[in-house]
Amino acid sequence: MDETNAREPVRLLATRLTSWTIRYGRHAGGFWAMSRTRDLAAALRIESCTSGWLERQAWAIEARSVSRSGSGRMAEVSR
Repeated sequence: MDETNAREPVRLLATRLTSWTIRYGRHAGGFWAMSRTRDLAAALRIESCTSGWLERQAWAIEARSVSRSGSGRMAEVSR
């Protein structure tokens, strides 16, 4: 995949993962995301070869963060 082909998956991920900044790295040839919130500070950056795997990692990190904090955001995170 190149940067042109990655635009649409990056855009879709950005709409679904609003707590993350999503990018595609042409040199590494993969997707990466950086946490935008203090709640997810334990995971400053995650990387993946595919957009689907990146999304699953991000949701798993958010779910762990919510369960630790005990906040009422669980409905927002479960998919």
